[in-house]
Formats: sequence, structure tokens, C-alpha cells
Amino acid sequence: MKHLSIATVSALALLIASPVLAAEWNTATTSQGGEGNVLDLTQSGTNGTANITQEGNNNGNGTGDIVIAQAKQSGNANSLTIEQIGNTNNFATDQTRGEYSSIDIKQSNDNNYAASQQVDSRFSTVKIEQDGASLRLDALAEQRNAVDSSIYIGQQGVSFQIASAYQSGTTKGAAIEIGQLGDNNLAGVAQINSAGALAAISQTGTVSEASILQTNGSDYSYAGIAQTGYDSRARINQNA
Repeated sequence: MKHLSIATVSALALLIASPVLAAEWNTATTSQGGEGNVLDLTQSGTNGTANITQEGNNNGNGTGDIVIAQAKQSGNANSLTIEQIGNTNNFATDQTRGEYSSIDIKQSNDNNYAASQQVDSRFSTVKIEQDGASLRLDALAEQRNAVDSSIYIGQQGVSFQIASAYQSGTTKGAAIEIGQLGDNNLAGVAQINSAGALAAISQTGTVSEASILQTNGSDYSYAGIAQTGYDSRARINQNA
């Protein structure tokens, strides 16, 4: 049985008692295969990188609307890259208090859900790509007080895709772009207090609906909707 010296014990006690400092240049890589996997990843500091891969079905899928696969980062220049391959997978991401951070989520197959949030993050990006064969795809992206930041959501499937994007408290340079390929799709964009913002929705398919709201100080902004197909609806609301 090994015993620690007094010097070693003292050093450990000092380490435990010391304040926790923000870390830098950390990398976390996680790969999970199979079904019903749970993931909870947290990083704080600057220049952190997290790469997550899940392959299989029902990963991060809790009871009801509860998502049990998530990644959180706080600090500058952090990046999250997530790939899920399979059906009925869920993933939620969160980045706070940083600059030049990015979230990149890619999901393949059907009935998948992705959610991302960036708060108090400047010059940051969110990218969600979902590629399905038949059933519903659902994506949600939100940026709050995210100056000069952007959101892109791309969905491709047969039908029933939902994409929602929201920005508030941003300034000139903020942008949201949504592209959907398939039928019976729904896309919604809201930009609030986002002067000089850009919002664009493109839908290819039938019986789809798109809406853009730019309000509360969203001056000098642009909104555009392009739809190809029949029985689709578009709505744009711009006001001071």
C-alpha cells in the first residue's frame, strides 16, 4: 500500500483549495455507437474544441421533450462539431459569453431534432444540416445579444421539415438563412432589434409555409422568400 508524503498531501490540499481558472486550448472527442446513448459535455475557457459523433438510433432522446445529449461551452473562440447518424436522435448545444465561436450540427436519417443557442457571443456562427429520407426533421437556432453573428439551417427530405431561427439584440451583419427541400415544410425567422439584418428562406417543394418577422429597431434590413412548387404560403412583416 502506497502512502503520500506530507509534501504531496500539502500540494494536493493547496490545489483543491485554489480557485478554478478558465482553461485554454482544450479538445474533447466523443464517439458513441449503438442506441439510447446519453451525453453531457461542458467546456469553459478559450479556444476549446469539442467533436462528437453518435451513430445509431434514439440517442439523446429523453422522455417527452427532454433532450439528454447536450454540449455547453463558455468563452472565446470555441467550436462544437456534432454528427448524428440514425433515426430519432436529439442534440442540444449552448455557447455563452464568447467571440468567434461556432456550432456545427449534422444529422442524417429521419425524425431527428437539433437545437442550438448562443448568448452574448460576437461574430459567431450556427450551422445545422439535416438530411432525411422520409419522416420529420426539426431544427431550432437562437442567438441573443450575438453581435454580427449568423445562422444557417439546411434541411433535405421527403416531407415535414421544421426550421426556426431567432436573433435578438444583434447589429448590422446579422444574418439568417434557411433552405428546405421537400414537401409540407415550415420555416420561420424572427429578428428583433437587429438593425441591418438579413433574412432569407428558400423552399423547394409543395404545400410549404415560410414567414419572416423583423421588428423593434430592425432598420435597414432585408427579407426574402423564394418558393418553388404549389399551394405554398409566404409572409413577411417588417416594422419599426
